[in-house]
Amino acid sequence: MSWKSLLPKKVDVDQLTFEQCLAFSNYYKVLTRKRGGPVGYRIFYRYNLHLLMYGMCCIQEEKYPALNRCYEELSGYFLTDVFDNEWMVYLWVFCDFPIEKDSERSVLDCFFEFLTENEGSIPKSEVVHFHGFYQAMASSRLGLYEEILSTKKITKFREMFTGKVISAVRSVPDYESGEIFVGRIVSYLGDSFLIHDPRNFPPAAKQAVAQMYADKFFYISDTMDDAVDYEAFMRLAGPYTMAVTNVDTRVPVLLPDHYEVYYR
Repeated sequence: MSWKSLLPKKVDVDQLTFEQCLAFSNYYKVLTRKRGGPVGYRIFYRYNLHLLMYGMCCIQEEKYPALNRCYEELSGYFLTDVFDNEWMVYLWVFCDFPIEKDSERSVLDCFFEFLTENEGSIPKSEVVHFHGFYQAMASSRLGLYEEILSTKKITKFREMFTGKVISAVRSVPDYESGEIFVGRIVSYLGDSFLIHDPRNFPPAAKQAVAQMYADKFFYISDTMDDAVDYEAFMRLAGPYTMAVTNVDTRVPVLLPDHYEVYYR
């Protein structure tokens, strides 16, 4: 197999420019690169690359105007060497951002529908994993997690506001006891893991971080139940979380309901 296997059936190599051939070749190298970690993580890494390619095609084709406005602004702020956490950005844009006003549909939903509706797009041996990937990613979101126990193999977290305890495969080798992780944790095939590099707050900042977030829950929801408001907030206020974990002071702190500007 080679990068040419990625081409749609109706596209011939002769139709592509040199730059397009190079882009497909580089993408194929990334797609087939061997990854470490548990099987579930390796499966998710591969499908995230397919999701990324589908999402970028949607942007190139301008299928969803709000998506283009969202990506163009956030890429300028956060797809940078200073922020250096591209998957935090990609996964919020493609998994959490509602592509149309007053809708919950994301690029992830469109990606799932596209592959399941096109017979033969997924090998039979992959169907179960693809459905598992979709279900787990659709239910995931950014979260605030306090480290409460570590071994050489796992990190045990307590999620702020919900109190949920999660044992995740240890992927960050060095951090301070009690540190606050900002990331997306996904569970699949018996393992839980951070799907991208986390951002971190020091243990001493725990109360300040909790207050900083609780004070803004009303932007997204106002049920007077912090745990419920937190769930909705962390899904929709991704740009706010990116901004408050960014060390680049030139980037503004975006309001938690900033995503709504992309529908105008």
